[in-house]
Amino acid sequence: MSSDLRPPIGARVEGCVAGAIVPHAPVLLPPVSGDANAPRTAEVRAAIAGLEFEDIDAIVLLSPHGVETGVYRTTAGSLEAFGLPGIRATHPTDDETVGELSSTWRRPILDGRVDHGVLVPLLCMCPSVPMVATSLEEKRSFDRPSMEESAAEGRRFAEALGALRGRRLALVASCNTSAGLSPRAPLTEIEEAVEVEERLVGDLGRGRLSGALAVELGVAGSCAAGTLAAFAAAFAGTDIQLRAHDAPFGVGYLVATAARGS
Repeated sequence: MSSDLRPPIGARVEGCVAGAIVPHAPVLLPPVSGDANAPRTAEVRAAIAGLEFEDIDAIVLLSPHGVETGVYRTTAGSLEAFGLPGIRATHPTDDETVGELSSTWRRPILDGRVDHGVLVPLLCMCPSVPMVATSLEEKRSFDRPSMEESAAEGRRFAEALGALRGRRLALVASCNTSAGLSPRAPLTEIEEAVEVEERLVGDLGRGRLSGALAVELGVAGSCAAGTLAAFAAAFAGTDIQLRAHDAPFGVGYLVATAARGS
C-alpha cells in the first residue's frame, strides 16, 4: 500500500486551504475615523477589501477579544461597547462547521454577540460566503505566561480546524500588532515593540511566520499572540504574502495571505 497521502490529480482538497491576517481596529471604519483620518488607513482597508478566496465554502475568523474562548453561534454584533451602537452587522454562518469545530476544539458554542475582533473585519471584508466566528479569551496582561497561554490555545485551535473535513475553509486571523509603536500609541512607546514589529514584517516579507515571534509580539503590546500562533501553525511550510502594513496611530495594522495548492 502506498504511503503517499497527497490527493490524486483532480481531487478537491478539503480542510483549511487558504487564509489571511487582518487588523480589527474600529478606526479602520470611515464612520469611526472621520474624513480627516480615513486616508491614513486607506491602503490597509483596500488590502482587506481586496481579499479573495477561490472555491471556499466558509471563512473561519479567529478573534483575540472574546469574553471567553469558543465558537460563536452567530455573527451578529455591534460596536456598542465603543459608544457606537449604530455600527452593527450580521452575516450567514455555517451551523455544521460551528458544531463540528466546537466539538473538535472542545470549546463551547457562544450565544453572545461577537466582539469587535470579528465585527470590524466582517465590515471591511463583506464576504460572499458564510463566516464562522470564533474567539480566544481576551488577555488583560501582556506578560509572557499570558501570551504563551494564548499561543498554546491558538495552536490547539489550528489543530482542531485542520481536523475538519467535508468542506474547504479559509482561516482569517484577526489581530492588531503592537499598540506601543509611538509615544502617542494607546500603550505609549514600548522599547522593544518597534524591533519586534520590524522582525515580523521582515519575516512576512520573506514568506515566513513564527509562532515564537507571535509570543514576542504579544509581550511587546499586541493582542496577536494567539491568533498569529494559530495562523503560523495552520500554514506551517506555506509561503505567506505580505499585502499591506502601516501604523498610522502607533498601532500596527497588517494584511497578509496564504494558500495551499488545490
